[in-house]
Amino acid sequence: MSTQNEEQRETDLRQKRERLAGSIKVLMELLELPCAALDDPHPPCREAAKRDADALAHAIKMMQGDPEAGCPWVEMAAQEARDREFYQGIVTQIGEMFGAPAYTSDDGSVQDSVLALKVPELVKALLSKKKKRG
Repeated sequence: MSTQNEEQRETDLRQKRERLAGSIKVLMELLELPCAALDDPHPPCREAAKRDADALAHAIKMMQGDPEAGCPWVEMAAQEARDREFYQGIVTQIGEMFGAPAYTSDDGSVQDSVLALKVPELVKALLSKKKKRG
């Protein structure tokens, strides 16, 4: 009976390895897609393609059991959060330059922080005034 259990475990292990090999092959093929986009003349497309290629490469390493691979999704999410915070900070700083109008909602209520949606309106209004002055 022990021999049957061992044979079953061997069979299960072999099937798992075959599925893993198939998954790795599919990921390798997918990796070629973003790599082709690295030649795109538009920087945002190249950056997105590089992120996708890096994430897929990490996923392949993880599937192959590379302990140094880390978790690309967590790293990518952390980078996205840092990027969002950075750009949000820039918008907030610009809004602060406009003073009270950047804190005032459409209904007239005043908020504690800059209303990011107001900033483009304020910039447009400022540019419009500047153009009228000449």
